[in-house]
Amino acid sequence: MKNYTTIDEINCKYRAEQHKAAKDADDAFIRQLNAIAEEIRPKISRCPIILIAGPSGSGKTTTAEMLESIFDNTEMETHTIALDNYFRTIPKEDYVHVKSGKIDLEAPERLDAELLSEHMKKLAACEPVELPVYDFTTTTRRNSGVILTRKPNEPVIFEGIHALNPDVIRIPQNQRCGIYVSVQTHVSFGKIT
Repeated sequence: MKNYTTIDEINCKYRAEQHKAAKDADDAFIRQLNAIAEEIRPKISRCPIILIAGPSGSGKTTTAEMLESIFDNTEMETHTIALDNYFRTIPKEDYVHVKSGKIDLEAPERLDAELLSEHMKKLAACEPVELPVYDFTTTTRRNSGVILTRKPNEPVIFEGIHALNPDVIRIPQNQRCGIYVSVQTHVSFGKIT
């Protein structure tokens, strides 16, 4: 299979074989996720927390949902949790700073690392936790009323920008597996002459 390295080559290939190009890319991604699932599956009993990190727009949520589906299809009930739900509430008096851009909404400090770590430890120990939910329109976090209790051999996937950040994730390494998702390309714009 030829590797296309310029925008012009990719565009020509895509125009000629739109459906095949998209299907080939999807199939390659699914094969890669299946391989990751096979590697993780035997570790779940001792390493039940799966962390998926990557930059904004990289496909963390999609990857988490697809990995959950792969595990679920092998009768391994899986739970996916967005780290966004662990954002700290922004007090109303600080909301003006959000609008002016003085508060970095993606900074690690925005996450409640203490609550997140407590929940991860409890879930790893098969203890119940009440999941939080974050309302982006009001910049507030509240309890969702949803209680999650992981059973033995059930993985819990946490996905978010800081899912591999040691300032945020404080559970022992032997209880977690990490996946980094990024759009990798080897594309150049046009040809250099």
